[in-house]
Amino acid sequence: LEPHDDPEVIAQFIHRCRSHGVSAEDLLDCLNLVHEKDTNSREDGFKLYALLLALAEYPTEELPNESRTALVPQLGDWYATDRRSIVHGATGWILRQWGETDLVEQVDKSPIAYSPDREWFIREVPIADGVSAYYTFVVVDPGEYQIGSPEYEPMRFKNEHQHKVQLTRRYAIADREVTLQEIKTFGEQTGVNIFKAFASMDDGWAGPGLTWYDSVHFCRWLGEQAGLSEEEQAYPAPELLDPSEFIRVEGDTRGTPQNWPLHVERHGFRLPTESEWEVAARAGARTSYCYGSDENLITQYAWMGFNSERKPHQPKTRKPS
Repeated sequence: LEPHDDPEVIAQFIHRCRSHGVSAEDLLDCLNLVHEKDTNSREDGFKLYALLLALAEYPTEELPNESRTALVPQLGDWYATDRRSIVHGATGWILRQWGETDLVEQVDKSPIAYSPDREWFIREVPIADGVSAYYTFVVVDPGEYQIGSPEYEPMRFKNEHQHKVQLTRRYAIADREVTLQEIKTFGEQTGVNIFKAFASMDDGWAGPGLTWYDSVHFCRWLGEQAGLSEEEQAYPAPELLDPSEFIRVEGDTRGTPQNWPLHVERHGFRLPTESEWEVAARAGARTSYCYGSDENLITQYAWMGFNSERKPHQPKTRKPS
């Protein structure tokens, strides 16, 4: 269960323990052994992740009452204090599976300042009167990473060849999707028509259809709600840009520049670059999916057309990578 760029063993362990007769008590014993020797290392974090996600496959009634009573507060403490993002994600998952939503929300809605020695932090952004959005950000370190797809990968496009990229700065990426409520509030406050570019679903439900430019405006709006100064915004205000150099989008009333510049050195909200997104999504894996290569498990980790009933779902209701 140690770190590897092919996490297939961990994925099969998580999903096969119960069907192969491993008891919840067996996993609890292993969890206690790892916890007793935990050095706060990445290696021990992977072991805890695998054991916790495997344990989450068991209904709570299969656990001895005394074990569950003792374990839940411990998991809550790990979720709130463990510096490793992999442990934070795993403990949050098992607590949600066991119905401990109040305990999870208590942590998710408690801002935690960024610290260089922790791989995640929580930012509160007031988006309306009495309403805040809470974002948990996972921190990714600079370094050399491999992205793209190997030639044997199914459904691979020709331009997705494997290659190495060098990320030169630490960045933080949200651990969940932006919610419909956040996008609706943005549209209501700015006048942006968020439904203009999205075809209706088969059952009549229509989702938001933000363009790339709308998404950049959304990032600036988040920064404004968070009280960032113009010097902190990753994308400069359109009115500050010379229209002879930064050509405006035709028909756009907001003065949106076609070639909107990005200041990646600033701490404001922004979209990730292609390399940043793939490095975060891969979570260290070189396989087809963040959990390995078994297509039969994909619905455990992602909402897709054939398992979502073509409806929106709450964030964090699939397994964390």
